[in-house]
Amino acid sequence: ENEVKSAAFSSSDKFFASCSRDRSIWVYDAEDTDEYECVALLQSHSQDVKAVKWHPQQDVLFSCSYDDTIKVWGPDGDDWCCKETLQGHESTVWSLSFDSKGSHFVTCSDDRTLRIWAPTGTLPADFSPVENAGSVQSSQARNVKQSSLKRSAFELVKAISLRPLFRGDLVPATAPEAPAPAAPTAPTAPMANGGSKEAQPRSRRACRSAPEDACCSWSCVSVLRDFHPRPVYSADWSPRSDLLASACGDDRIRVFQAEDESLLNWECVANELAHKGDVNCVAWGPQTQSGLSLLASAGDD
Repeated sequence: ENEVKSAAFSSSDKFFASCSRDRSIWVYDAEDTDEYECVALLQSHSQDVKAVKWHPQQDVLFSCSYDDTIKVWGPDGDDWCCKETLQGHESTVWSLSFDSKGSHFVTCSDDRTLRIWAPTGTLPADFSPVENAGSVQSSQARNVKQSSLKRSAFELVKAISLRPLFRGDLVPATAPEAPAPAAPTAPTAPMANGGSKEAQPRSRRACRSAPEDACCSWSCVSVLRDFHPRPVYSADWSPRSDLLASACGDDRIRVFQAEDESLLNWECVANELAHKGDVNCVAWGPQTQSGLSLLASAGDD
């Protein structure tokens, strides 16, 4: 009864889902027919539904909303129902994106944060999310943590706009500068559980297998805070590596990379002024024959 904000096919191609500002989600059966039959009308969100995304390996649907929550939906007999409501963001959740295995996903919000989520069953009983604290002031600088940039950050190809991208007129990312002299050690960033970032075991390796049932309980494992001065409208997890791209209302795109296999600690490895207006969407593309990773962005300009 209002604007349709998002639509997506399941990985099995059996289902198709759409969501709207009227707070509803419609699930259609798309298998073996040219006509789509609505098999479920889901109305558990209390505000506009901004996006829907299917788990990459299972017919389980995730949605995010103006009501600050993420919901997990799955079959319940002949119907569908909300299996879990995920809370943590303090404002509108704009989008979400899974890693290639479906073991983790990232959400972005009007509260200017990114959150990483993992199945609760893979976490210690006393686990609390790790806070990755950036600095909005320093993140507005062009060169972010130059001394710690990884090679993969320079494999990113930035297109000035879609037109030169399709013409092949690509602008490669800036070559790395010489490492800056080591700065005095700063106090370790506090974590949500009152410890420090260094206190979190770095040897813990995240489980990278999809849960047996994606309708399982999910928990936030990491928060990326104070890297964005304005709302984050889109986030996309690279299908080939643990790189996250974000689209922000400050006209910039940022790329974050996991510091270790725990997927708890992240650093900003690229920060580009990409548009002359809010950046509304980012999406990783297929890897080129030369091994470059393409990232597309869309903005208000």
